[in-house]
Amino acid sequence: MKPSPSALIDHTFLRRLDRLQLISRRGYGMVTGGGRRSRQFGSSIEFADYRNYSPGDDFRHIDWNVFGRSNRLFIKLREAEEHLAVHVLVDGSRSMDWGRRNKLAYAKLLAGSLGYVALNRDDVLAAAVFSESVQEYFAPAQGKGHILRYFDFLEQAEPARGVTSLVAAMRTYVARNSQRGLVILISDMMTEDAYRGVTAIQEAGNELVLLHVLDWAEVHPELSGELSLVDRESGRTINVAADAETLGQYREHVLAWADELETFCGRRNARYLRLDTSWSLEEVMFRRLLRRVVL
Repeated sequence: MKPSPSALIDHTFLRRLDRLQLISRRGYGMVTGGGRRSRQFGSSIEFADYRNYSPGDDFRHIDWNVFGRSNRLFIKLREAEEHLAVHVLVDGSRSMDWGRRNKLAYAKLLAGSLGYVALNRDDVLAAAVFSESVQEYFAPAQGKGHILRYFDFLEQAEPARGVTSLVAAMRTYVARNSQRGLVILISDMMTEDAYRGVTAIQEAGNELVLLHVLDWAEVHPELSGELSLVDRESGRTINVAADAETLGQYREHVLAWADELETFCGRRNARYLRLDTSWSLEEVMFRRLLRRVVL
């Protein structure tokens, strides 16, 4: 059975996540009832505006005087506090539905952990699962009251059919959700338009963290003999002779490809981290992402 984000509902693990906060290198200042101090408005707490109440919002931010007059729920927004808009985008393509430890299931657990951190810190979280376009969409939400609904959203995501188009999916997403912020892209990046997809995210004004998910067997395949290999997305088949020399060349090619992707991200001021699905969530959340100053 594949693990699902509901496995994150472990009180010990969640208590450890409570100490974390997603880190943005930029200032995306917006008035809100969030928990980050504003860089734009100083330290005074002054009323700024209202927005409609959404299920899961913190009751403490409701203006009960307005409710008494209008019988409608509104959330007070305050100038002295801001939130970070966090976008968690999960590759749900068929190439992700593979591996000794299923890559899509692993990506969903990572997405659940990172989304939990965002909602726990009162950041605004939006999310999507994509392949050739956006398959499933989690509308922007704020506050811990939305955590279980977010876990359910991830748990229900299934691998898609068809060939992945990262650039088409990213353009669709940013057109639907124009709020700029921190985009966390979780993908194996096995698409011909990977670089253009990264560019599409950044051209919309977003800051990017790319979590490049690969299974150990994709880098170090244990194969031998005459084989027919099938592309999980396109269905194309190629015949190869898997001898030691060919496997060595393959490993060099895969590692060079990952290095080129990391270099490309670095030049565009995006944070990149290649993840091995054999690594535990604890390893990723409390070591790898901390080293990359994502948390």
